[in-house]
Amino acid sequence: MERAINVAQDLANSKPSLARAEEFLLTLANRVIDPVARLNSAAPQWLIDACQAARDPDVFRAGAVGFVKVAGRSHEHVCRTCQEVMGISPSTYINRVRIEHAASQLARTPRPIPEIVSDCGIENVSHFYRLFRSHYGTTTKAYRRRHQLNPFERAD
Repeated sequence: MERAINVAQDLANSKPSLARAEEFLLTLANRVIDPVARLNSAAPQWLIDACQAARDPDVFRAGAVGFVKVAGRSHEHVCRTCQEVMGISPSTYINRVRIEHAASQLARTPRPIPEIVSDCGIENVSHFYRLFRSHYGTTTKAYRRRHQLNPFERAD
């Protein structure tokens, strides 16, 4: 829900255009809908449980290794099943969880960015910045500035 609100706020605070509306809809379709929520009934219960467990910082800090561990299956089996069911690798899924956690920290706390990066379990800060920009389409600094505004004030 928070992701949907953030995307809607971005649209409301930008100059209206057809391109912005399309960006909003694509972002909503690709990023707001969690792959776990889209798992069909054919998804094995262990994968659903692993995706839910991946929201725990102790799991996502360990990366794909932590995801595979909570799945309780071989690395190859987890990778193959994730690809078949969710269309993404375990690493991609875990990185999304990490980046969403970081975004939440940026919006709610004044913690320094390197501390947030470390808390996510990502050792390379530049890799974190690339992941964040790819996921949210903005820098961490701009994201923090935009999301720490009073929600009833419009950013111009």
